[in-house]
Amino acid sequence: MNTYMPDLWRDMVRAIDASAASNDEAGQGGVSAANGLCQRAANAAYGAGKTTATYILKSGNQCRLTAVH
Repeated sequence: MNTYMPDLWRDMVRAIDASAASNDEAGQGGVSAANGLCQRAANAAYGAGKTTATYILKSGNQCRLTAVH
């Protein structure tokens, strides 16, 4: 925890939550759409069927990739 600026983390969480809400991350439709975009990007980069990709909630633009064996 940041003791120099104790309100910083709370303010960051609030901003992240507000951004997620505006992108419909609270709804399953927004999460599903983000998962689909992650999977398409992974397929383009590594080939279809090589990875599974899911959106990391509240990250804004990050996906979690898992290799398929």
